[in-house]
Amino acid sequence: MIARRAESTQDPLYTTIMYYIEDLLEETSALSDIAAFLPALTWLETLTGIRKRYKHLTEQGRDPAYGRIIQEGLETGKDCVYRRMVESREEYELDDVDLLVTTSDIIGAASDTTSTTLAWSLAILCHHPEVQKKISSELDQFIETHGRLPTFAERDNFPYMISVQKECLRYRTINHMGIPHAAEADFEYNGYVIPKGAMLISNVAAMHMNPDDFANPEVFIPERFIHNTTPMAASANGKIEDRDVYSFGWGSLAADY
Repeated sequence: MIARRAESTQDPLYTTIMYYIEDLLEETSALSDIAAFLPALTWLETLTGIRKRYKHLTEQGRDPAYGRIIQEGLETGKDCVYRRMVESREEYELDDVDLLVTTSDIIGAASDTTSTTLAWSLAILCHHPEVQKKISSELDQFIETHGRLPTFAERDNFPYMISVQKECLRYRTINHMGIPHAAEADFEYNGYVIPKGAMLISNVAAMHMNPDDFANPEVFIPERFIHNTTPMAASANGKIEDRDVYSFGWGSLAADY
C-alpha cells in the first residue's frame, strides 16, 4: 500500500511518526480540544494555544515525516497509493496538502485503531480458551481438506472465526464516541429539532451494548453473529439499522473492514 516497511520499532522514521501520532491524539482529545465538541467554547483556543501547537505538529511532525514516505514510495517505482494519488492529481484536483493529509489518515488509523483492536482481541481470547480451540479446529479442518492455508476470498469457510472477530469489536469498543458528522438539513428526531449544520456524535459504546439489539450485551458470545458473517464494509452499504458493528464508523463512509 505505501511501498515502505519498517523492519523494527527502532526504525527512525517509525519512531518519528509514532511520536507525532501520540502527540496528535493527545491534542485532539475531548479535554485538550473541547471546542471541537462544543463550538461555543472556541474562545478557549486563544487561552490554551492549541492552534499554535497544531501548527507546530504539522510543520515539524506531519509534513517532513509523511513527505519522506511519499517521496520514497514514488522513487521505488512500485504500485502504491501515493503513485495513484499523484497520477490522479489533475482529475481530483489534489494538492500537496491533500497527499500529506491522506497519508497521515491511512497510517494514523492503522497505528491506533487497528492495533488497539488486535490487543483487545488477544486479551479477550486469553480469557476464553474454549473459543481459541473452536477457531483452531475450524482452521485445521480447512487445511486438512485443501492442504494449504486459506485466502481472504475463502473467508466464508470460517463463520465461527468471523463471528469471534465481530464479537470482539462489539464487546470491547475501541472508539466509544464516533467521528462527528454534520446534519445536511433540518430534521426532527424523537421530538427534537436538529438544525442544519448541527454536529452529530454517535455513542458507539451504547450502540454495542444495546440490549434491544444484543441479548446479554455484557457477556462475550461469538455465536450471536454466527448467521451474519457479512463483511462490515458490505453491511455499511445497507440500512443503518441492519448494521451489526460500528467500531469503524456508522455512516455510509465507514472504514472498509
